Amino acid sequence: STCHALLNQLNSFGSEQIRNVATIGGNIIHGSSISSLNPILQACNAKLKLIKHSTNEQCEIALRNFFVHNNNVDMERDEILLSVYIPFTEEYEYLQSYKQSKRRKFDTPIVSCGFQVKLEHQADGFVPEFKWKIQSACLSFGGIASSIVMMKKTQDYLKDKPWCKQTMKDALKCLLDELTLDESTSGGQAAYRRTLVTSFFFKFYLYVKEQLQKTYPDTVADEISSNELSAIKTYVRDLSHGE
Repeated sequence: STCHALLNQLNSFGSEQIRNVATIGGNIIHGSSISSLNPILQACNAKLKLIKHSTNEQCEIALRNFFVHNNNVDMERDEILLSVYIPFTEEYEYLQSYKQSKRRKFDTPIVSCGFQVKLEHQADGFVPEFKWKIQSACLSFGGIASSIVMMKKTQDYLKDKPWCKQTMKDALKCLLDELTLDESTSGGQAAYRRTLVTSFFFKFYLYVKEQLQKTYPDTVADEISSNELSAIKTYVRDLSHGE
């Protein structure tokens, strides 16, 4: 759900002191290319309501159209953010967020992402592997460009494809082709960040498949192996302590 995906990021967002004074609106307007929160807000198709200071004229803009190059946002100088609408997920819609940083908490992400997919249940007669067709998808990333970006070519490729392992493999190739990261990219670690991008999408594929198996067990072709299942779970390391 949207709330679960947001909490997944907020639990590692800054420190308690920062969270006590920070706002979602400030995080959005800042437009940072390494935001932890904006990719998931973009993936869930959050909407912003802006108001002009001079005329009180209001307008609405989707967050998916709000971020432009070099940490800039599509907002005029006399506009103020009035509200943020964050929708809940619908039936057959799945949303999740991931982040990798040098520390689990209190650190900016190397790569952050928000994934959304809306599936359509196919009629009887389809084999289980093709029971679910992708209606729409959003793959939003921070840390791989000069602003928060969506992988639009990969999103277009996924549309109307079955949610199956072969689609996932082909989408990973499409993702790598669409990424423009190289060693001259700001922040470096191009190879590592490319690996994170594909790893996060693979985790999302497994997450959605697990949710389908739990809710609609007769519509999923094969079980998730124990090795793959471990990739879905969040690794939590206990605090080190002496004897």
